[in-house]
Amino acid sequence: MENKIAIPLLCLAAVAYACGPWRNSSGIAAPANVVAQSTKSSEAIATLFDVIPGVNGVDFTLSIANNTKEAVELRFPTSQTHDFKVLNSKGETIWQWSQGRMFTQAMQSKVVKSHDTLTIANDWDAKNAKGEYVAVAILNTDTQPIIKRAVFRIP
Repeated sequence: MENKIAIPLLCLAAVAYACGPWRNSSGIAAPANVVAQSTKSSEAIATLFDVIPGVNGVDFTLSIANNTKEAVELRFPTSQTHDFKVLNSKGETIWQWSQGRMFTQAMQSKVVKSHDTLTIANDWDAKNAKGEYVAVAILNTDTQPIIKRAVFRIP
């Protein structure tokens, strides 16, 4: 009987830990804008993931900041540099930016200069979507793989 409670709590704690700290930029309890951010501002590569639900859909922005004095090279195994996903309450993918797109199998790289930021943005046309979702941002690099998650609500 105790495992029926302990195991789900452990799973929830693991997910919360993996997602990192979450900051609600609007300051209200029911988030309209949700931001997941790196835990340390002194990291060489800091990331910020903005999820902004609006009238016509949801905007996603992944920012990768180079906090070093040197340029940082991000190498990608294909032309797909990133991906965004939306998961429902069951953890099922209900939308994925890369779905139905084709990417070349050629390696590429992007250089982020010292104290510069690389910003990647896409949007989801969330027709008839209501409720709470999890957004996932993925940077598909060999050198600095990044996965960020943020919970957001569409009223």
